Amino acid sequence: MCPTGRCEVVGGACIVKSDARVVEERPITITASSDTVEVGQSVTLTAASQTVTKFRWGLLNYNPSNPICTIVHHGTEDGGPYVNFGAPIRGKSPGTCQIAVSDDTSTDPRKYVAVYPLNVIAPISVVSAPATINVGQTSILTIAGGVTPYRAGILAEAGGSCELISPSTSPGNTFEVRALTVGTCRVGIIDSRGRTYDASVIIQTGTTTNEICDNNVDDDGDRVIDKLDKDCTGSYVNIASVVPPIRDVLIGTDIDFVCKVTLGGQSADLNNGLQYCINGKIAETNCNTKSILSNGVLFENCDVGNVAKANQTITCFVGSACNAPPNSALGNATLTERFNVVDVDFCEDGVIGDGLEIRNFDIDKSKYKIGDDIEIDVEVKSLLEARDVNVEVILYDLDDRDVVVDDEQSAEIRRSATEDFTFKLTIPGTVDEDNKYRAYVKVSEDRNEDEQCKLASESLNIEGEGCIDRDKDGSCRPADCNDSNANVYPTAAEICSDTIDNNCNGLVDNQDPDCSAACTTGQTRLCGVNIGECSGGTEACVNGRWSGQCQGAVSAKAEICKDGKDNDCDGLTDCSDSDCTSNVLCVSGQAVDIDFDGLEDEWERQFFGGLASGPEDDLDGDGYSNIKEFLGGSDPTNPDSTPPSLSTWVFVLILVIVIVLIAFAAYYLYFSKPKSPKLGAYNFKVSGSSTRNNRKLEEYIKSSLRKGFTKMQVRNALRAKGWTDEEVTNAFDKF
Repeated sequence: MCPTGRCEVVGGACIVKSDARVVEERPITITASSDTVEVGQSVTLTAASQTVTKFRWGLLNYNPSNPICTIVHHGTEDGGPYVNFGAPIRGKSPGTCQIAVSDDTSTDPRKYVAVYPLNVIAPISVVSAPATINVGQTSILTIAGGVTPYRAGILAEAGGSCELISPSTSPGNTFEVRALTVGTCRVGIIDSRGRTYDASVIIQTGTTTNEICDNNVDDDGDRVIDKLDKDCTGSYVNIASVVPPIRDVLIGTDIDFVCKVTLGGQSADLNNGLQYCINGKIAETNCNTKSILSNGVLFENCDVGNVAKANQTITCFVGSACNAPPNSALGNATLTERFNVVDVDFCEDGVIGDGLEIRNFDIDKSKYKIGDDIEIDVEVKSLLEARDVNVEVILYDLDDRDVVVDDEQSAEIRRSATEDFTFKLTIPGTVDEDNKYRAYVKVSEDRNEDEQCKLASESLNIEGEGCIDRDKDGSCRPADCNDSNANVYPTAAEICSDTIDNNCNGLVDNQDPDCSAACTTGQTRLCGVNIGECSGGTEACVNGRWSGQCQGAVSAKAEICKDGKDNDCDGLTDCSDSDCTSNVLCVSGQAVDIDFDGLEDEWERQFFGGLASGPEDDLDGDGYSNIKEFLGGSDPTNPDSTPPSLSTWVFVLILVIVIVLIAFAAYYLYFSKPKSPKLGAYNFKVSGSSTRNNRKLEEYIKSSLRKGFTKMQVRNALRAKGWTDEEVTNAFDKF
């Protein structure tokens, strides 16, 4: 029960009323040795007050048959009441236990004190699969309980018998170890509270098994089959190319990139090579989320970090368990491309000047909900002389590259003095909680950025409320572990060869019992989804095991932003899809050619998947270059689709000439007739050119700069749209 008077139930919780009068001059305070306790463990809560020494303890919403926690007293455990200055609380099941304390001296309900929330968590547990492996094989350790994130390390007791091959810190709940020598591998797991669980996993190792190179079985347990395996010869994996981001990337965001792959030597299983032989990393940080393409591997959601850096590296490389090209003439074992990590260019000429200094930039917390206020404190110092200072704070959407909300203040700061500025930005309901956000502060002198402009920023998270099923698969977060992939939801069938946890049970492909479980040969089950351009198929049982192949299914493709179809099967079409948010066709309705090859970028992405193809290339070998196919409106990937022939163009040209001659003759016959004079006629002077909409031009420039485009990119785009250099320069001068 929630005591009446000073308290009320809000959102299922018992809280103090905002308008309640506090009778005590000094309120009761509650302290605990920890705000988190494991199931089966105890923590002691203590109450204190200058006017009261005796307190009544109780549990709100106590369920005797399945309690989250209990009060331990007088040899029993229950929900109270228990009168004492403190109370020992024992965790019983995972959840939030609400513990109430009140003044036991008086019956005045207004002396009731708000609930103390205690988090009860499950104890950590570790499952290894498999638990027994041979030298050279790997085992996946799946962690449950405790508080994420986890860290793992090989204990000294392991004596060098194994190694950790996954990152030592995991945002998820799995680690992978490889056996090196015969013995016992012992792994220590530490959760975010710093609690260490040593000797939590024991792996028995046996004798070494080499790969048999022609039986279509992974004999040595490294997941690589037959001739692609390092134990064999005859086939190898080649990194053909790396496809990096096509434009500069903002700090604090994620990127996707593609490692394109070919196989060399004797025939081998390309899908096996793509799954287990290709690795990717940004600088020295591995990217672990990947999807298999027909000719390569897509690495997704790779963090670029929070530091701007020119020529950051993306590296694709062949894993150590696989055969790489024997020499450079046959291919690449590793290949690197570069891209730029940049900050938002709020200072038009970059950070400049030594006369102003941001001494402190602080936001009140790192996580917010929609509708919350972000409280920002800024301290600015003026050096050398007194200055009129303008301070602007900005909440910026890094994914949409747009300002969400901003505010500014101005003040005169004396020489060598500091000034404090306090802001409050309210998060609007229109934000997308799946996007990444950053808070910026820009300090300039009298809004003139040419001499003084300073910039600082902090990342923050915005969480939404309620269930939003973004991929329209009938499930949403947190139950849906990937709400941007319609093939992933809790009741989905595990696809056993796509390196994705389709059913959100923490197990991928053959680690999942759905893939390893026996079935009857010839049996089938449904797989895939029927959303947008995608359609489901069937998976067959072969030799007593599910094949992992979804036959007849149509898979998702990259969203094309102008064809009226849901290509990536997320329930959103064209400009409604977040993949098209920054596409020029959705922003301005105009085509763009950022690589200046004469081919519209969207046309290149539609047919080639990127901007790598040139205007003179002829991919389909039909004798017509890309530029001819583009101008002629034909498909450059289909040799049966060609531009109109020369005779067609000649016919069209003759037809146009005839129409022009007819129009000229009609004009001559009409205007050559003598006209009767009209009284009161005015003479008009026809202007040689129309006046440009300068305000529209300035707004375009401001929007483009805030979205992360450089000044040179904006100038080139405006020239392509027909603006003169003088008009562009005059517009830039306004900033």
